[in-house]
Amino acid sequence: RQCRPHLVRDAAPFARIAANRVMGAGGGGASSYADPVKATGGYSGSWALKVLRMAAGETLTFSIGSGGAGKTAGSAGARPAGGATSVTYARAAHSTPGGPGGEAAATPTNANGPASSDSWFDVKVASVKPGVPPSVNQATGGAGVDILGQGGNATTSDSSASSGGGG
Repeated sequence: RQCRPHLVRDAAPFARIAANRVMGAGGGGASSYADPVKATGGYSGSWALKVLRMAAGETLTFSIGSGGAGKTAGSAGARPAGGATSVTYARAAHSTPGGPGGEAAATPTNANGPASSDSWFDVKVASVKPGVPPSVNQATGGAGVDILGQGGNATTSDSSASSGGGG
C-alpha cells in the first residue's frame, strides 16, 4: 500500500543561508515467487542539494514522495517506482525523482536510475541500483541511498546477492 505525499513548510524567521537536500523515495521491491527469474529490491531515491540565501519570511515548502509499494507474499513481478520529492521556493517547484521499482526478470537491466534533470539544484546524484542475484529464484534487498555520490558501487549503495539491503 502506498502512502500519500507529506507536506512540510518552513518559514525563515530571520535572514539565513539554508542548505536543502531533497531526496526521492525508494522503489518497491520485486518478487520471484514461483517464477524462474531473479528479483531485485527497489532502487534508492535520487537526491539533490540547493544552497539558498533566504530573507526573513521567505518560505520553503517540501512535498515528500512516498516509497514504492513492495510485493506481497505469493505474487511475482516488478514494482512501482518511489515518488518524487519537491521543494517550492519563490513560487517555483523543483523536484528529484524516486527510485525505480525492483525488477523480476531472467536478466534484470540493473542500470542506475535517474537523477534530477532540474538545473536549479547545485548538486544532483542519481538513484542507484540494487544488486543482482547470481541465479534464478533468488532475490536481493533494496539499494541504500548514494549519499556520498559514488555512483552506486558495492561498498556504498548496492545490495549484494541474497542480502537484506544496501547502504
